[in-house]
Amino acid sequence: MIPMSMVRKFLIAVTVVLVARIVWWYGRKNFIQKRQSSTTMYRVAVFEHVPQGDETIDNFREIIDKNLKIYEKAVDIAHEDGVELLVFPEDSLINSEHYNRSMLIEYILESMPNPRIGEIVNFCDTISMDQRKKSVLATVSCWAMKYKMFIALGFGDKVRCNRNFDSECPQDGHYLYNTIALFDWYGNLKKTHYHDPIVYYDSPFGRIGFMICFDLMFKQPGIKLVKEYGVQTIIYTTYWFNHLPFVSSVQMQQAFALTHNINFLCASAHIPQTGTIGSGIYSGHYGAIIYVNSPDSNSKLAIATIPIDPKEKESSSVIHESKPKSIIIFRNKTRQELQNNHMDPNELQSILILNFRHSQTGSAKWCFPGSYLCCRLYYELKHISNDEKFIYALLAGTAISGAIGQSRYPINQEYCAMVKCETKNCSKFSSNTGIEFNYIFMSATFISHYVYPSVIGNNERLLSIQKEWIYQHLEPDENIIRVRPKEPVVAVTLYGRNYDNDPVYVH
Repeated sequence: MIPMSMVRKFLIAVTVVLVARIVWWYGRKNFIQKRQSSTTMYRVAVFEHVPQGDETIDNFREIIDKNLKIYEKAVDIAHEDGVELLVFPEDSLINSEHYNRSMLIEYILESMPNPRIGEIVNFCDTISMDQRKKSVLATVSCWAMKYKMFIALGFGDKVRCNRNFDSECPQDGHYLYNTIALFDWYGNLKKTHYHDPIVYYDSPFGRIGFMICFDLMFKQPGIKLVKEYGVQTIIYTTYWFNHLPFVSSVQMQQAFALTHNINFLCASAHIPQTGTIGSGIYSGHYGAIIYVNSPDSNSKLAIATIPIDPKEKESSSVIHESKPKSIIIFRNKTRQELQNNHMDPNELQSILILNFRHSQTGSAKWCFPGSYLCCRLYYELKHISNDEKFIYALLAGTAISGAIGQSRYPINQEYCAMVKCETKNCSKFSSNTGIEFNYIFMSATFISHYVYPSVIGNNERLLSIQKEWIYQHLEPDENIIRVRPKEPVVAVTLYGRNYDNDPVYVH
C-alpha cells in the first residue's frame, strides 16, 4: 500500500505542473489576443549569419547543430527586445551545394507541407522529444511556440514525385526546393514558399509576401505580390552576391522598398569573400530604418519597429519611434576581406569620364540617337580636385546581361549613373572616395516602368532618403534624383528593369 504522504506529494506535484501549464497558456493567449488587437505597428528582426562548420571535418548533423545553437541565441535576444517577427537567411544552416542529392534526400532535407486555410501543422506538438532533436522544423516550431514569435526560416524542402505520372520527375523520385517556412506564435507552420509560386499570408501584421535567393532581380514573384495582391510587407531570405555598381545588397533592398512603397525585411548570409553581405529593415518611402552591411565576419541581428502599412499616414510617426538597433550574436575568430563582384565594362553601353580639375560645377549628357533613353547630370563640387585617384564617370545605356553576374539568368536593364571608378577605364568600381559635392542632379528617361534609385556613400553606406536626397518619378517617363549630401558620394544611380523584355529563361 502506498503511504498517504507520498500520494499527497504526488498530487501536489501534479497540481503545480497543471497550474503552471494553465498560467503559461493563458499568459500566451492573453499576449496574442492583445497583440492581435494592435493594428498599427510591430517589432521585427532580421538575422545576418556567418555559417559555421567545416564540411571536410564535421558531419552534417554537427554543422546544423552548430548553426542552430547560434540561431536560438538570436531568437532569445530578439524575444527579450519584444520582437514579434524574426527572419533567418537562406542556406545558412547547412550549405546544400556540398552534398549530393541522395545525402540531402535521406538525411538533411525535410518535407514541408503547405497548409491549407484552417489546417494545423505543428511539428513541435506532433513528434517525440528524441525526434525533435533531429528535426530542424520541429526545433524552430518549438522556438516559435516558446518565445511567442513568428519565425521565417530559410531551409530545404523535399517533395516526392512519381515518374509514371510526371515526366519531369527526377530519377530519385524527389523534387528539391529552396524554401521559406513561416511559423506563427503557436509554432504552427503557416506558409512555405519556393521560387516560382506566388505566396502570401494574411497575418496579424498585415499581408506578407515571400521572396528568396535572387527573386529581387526578376518580375515574379515581387511585382505580382505588390501590384496584384497588395502585400504590405515582403520577407526576403537570400545568399546575395554584391554586383557593383547597380545591385549591391542594401542598395537594391532599399530601392525596392522605396519604389513599391512597402516594408522589406531582408536576411542574408554573411560571407564577405563572395560579396555576400547586407541585410536590413526598410519601410516604404522612408527607406532604411536599419541595415547591417559591414564585412566584419560576425553574425548579427538588426531590430526595429515598423508600421503594418507604410502607406498609412501614421506610418511616419511609427518610424520616428522605431528604436532601431543592431546586436552582435556571434563573433567569428577569423575575418574575411570583402570581395565585391563588378559589372563587365564591355557590357556598358557608354562610359563618359568626368573632369573635376578645372571647375566646381559641371554637367554631362548622353542621349542615344533613335532611342528613348537619355541621361543628364549636373553637379557642384565643394572643392576642385586635381587628384588623379578620384575618377568619376557617367554611365548610360541598356544592357542584357546576367543577373548579379549569373550569365544563365539574362535580364534587360537600363541605367543612368554617376559612379566612382577604381581604374581609368572604369573596369572596376570603387566603394570609397574623398570627393564632396554641394549638390547633384540626375535625370533619366527610360522605357522601363520600374526604376530603382540609390545614392551611395563610402563603404557602401546608404545616404539618408529625405534628409540627403529625394527621388521623383514624373509622368510619363522621367526619373529624377536630387542630392544634397552631408558626406562624400560614391555613386548616384537610376537603375531600370525592363522586365517584359527579359530573354526567355531556358532551364
